[in-house]
Amino acid sequence: MVDPASQDRGLMLATPKPGWTGFNLAKTLAERLNTPFVVDTDVNAAAVAEARLGAGRGARAVAYVTVGTGIGGGLCVDGQTLKGALHPEIGHLFVQRLSGDAQVSACPFHADCVEGLAAGPAVQVRLAGRRLEEVDAVRAVVTDYLGQMIAGLVFAWAPDRIVMGGGVMSTSGLIAEVEAAARRWVNGYGAALVMGEGGYLVAAERGHAGLDGAMLMARESIQGF
Repeated sequence: MVDPASQDRGLMLATPKPGWTGFNLAKTLAERLNTPFVVDTDVNAAAVAEARLGAGRGARAVAYVTVGTGIGGGLCVDGQTLKGALHPEIGHLFVQRLSGDAQVSACPFHADCVEGLAAGPAVQVRLAGRRLEEVDAVRAVVTDYLGQMIAGLVFAWAPDRIVMGGGVMSTSGLIAEVEAAARRWVNGYGAALVMGEGGYLVAAERGHAGLDGAMLMARESIQGF
C-alpha cells in the first residue's frame, strides 16, 4: 500500500516474494526511526532517478521497467510518481500466449502474466542452463511477451520514453528487439505516435537507479517538513 492517506500505508499484500506478505514497512520504520520517510516502490524510485539524472532526461513522462527476478514498472510524470491506493503491478499484466508455448508459469498467482512467462526465473527454466544469446527460439518467445507488455504500457500510460533495466534486459540487442515487437503489437494504432521513429526504449543509465531515486525522494521529503 502506497496511498499516504491509508492507515495501511506500507503494508505488503500477497506477493510471490518469500517473507514479505503481510509485513508493514511503514509501521516498522515509524517505530524504529525518528525521522520523516517516504513509502514508494523501488521501480517508481528508479523512474525518478532515470527521469532526472539518467536516460529519461528531457522527457516529461518517463516509465522505468525492470526485467530480472521479477518484472516491475514505475512512471514518473513531471517529477512525481504514479500511485493510487496501490502501486502499478505491470509484471502481472496478462499476455497472449504464443502458439505451442506450454511452459508452466513461474508466477504462483497467474498462469499467463508476463512475469510468470518472461521474468528471470521463467527464462532460466526455458533455457535449461543455456544462455539467452544462444537460443533463438527462447529469445523470440521472451521478446514477444515483453513486447506485448510494452504495448500495454504505451496504451495505458503513453510515456514519452521507456527506460529498461534488470538482468534479462542486459542481453545484447534485446531492448531493440522488444521495441520492434511492441511496435508490431501496437500495429500502427494512434498511440504509436508517442513511440516516434525509433529508440523509444532505452537502456537504464543509473547503475543503482532505485537507490538514487530513493535518495532524491527522501531529500525532498525532509525539505517538506
